[in-house]
Amino acid sequence: EPPSADARPVEMQLRDLEAHNHHLHETVAALQEKLKTLSHQVRLVHGQISSSEIKSSVEERNFLKALRSIAKEQRDLECENAKLTDAAGSRLEVVASRHSTARVSVSAAGRTCATGA
Repeated sequence: EPPSADARPVEMQLRDLEAHNHHLHETVAALQEKLKTLSHQVRLVHGQISSSEIKSSVEERNFLKALRSIAKEQRDLECENAKLTDAAGSRLEVVASRHSTARVSVSAAGRTCATGA
């Protein structure tokens, strides 16, 4: 048989392998600890992103609610304005007919709003 490439005694080779094995176990343990830390950081970042998305979503919903409220208020004011304009036009017609002057044309906007059209 050809001589072994490593002429050291088997006991020395075994100790070297055990030391290397121990070093590998320590490296694996350190890497597992780093992985745990990174996993924790990823969960924290994901939580912050989710929290930020929720906050953004809530702000967006509140903004849309405010816009709808403003649009409703604008419609209500337009209806009120149309009713007042219609009432004022009717009064002008009464005054004009009493004084036998030309009739004043009246906008139908108030009547349209009042019927819900």
